[in-house]
Amino acid sequence: MRTWSNLSALLTDACQQTFGEPVVYQPESGDSFSVTGMVTRATEEERQQDGVYLHLALSISDFDAPPVRGDRATIQGVDYIVWQTLVDQAGGYNLALRRV
Repeated sequence: MRTWSNLSALLTDACQQTFGEPVVYQPESGDSFSVTGMVTRATEEERQQDGVYLHLALSISDFDAPPVRGDRATIQGVDYIVWQTLVDQAGGYNLALRRV
């Protein structure tokens, strides 16, 4: 029998495979690694000075240690810094990123 968390993880993985794009993730400490993440660029915060430029949804299973503010991500050749990290109930991280 599958639990809600198992079903959520399966759905998150399917969405990552369908809608995700490659991301190079660089923790503040440790080596960089490649992951697949879902990027949301149309955010209200983007319009504000010093605001968030995009949101990045990643699977928890892709990380040995949780992401933290100050980590970096490169998406389509553009560098971003992690501004805020949130854990969702579907087994993923939602990161608010600012362009470096």
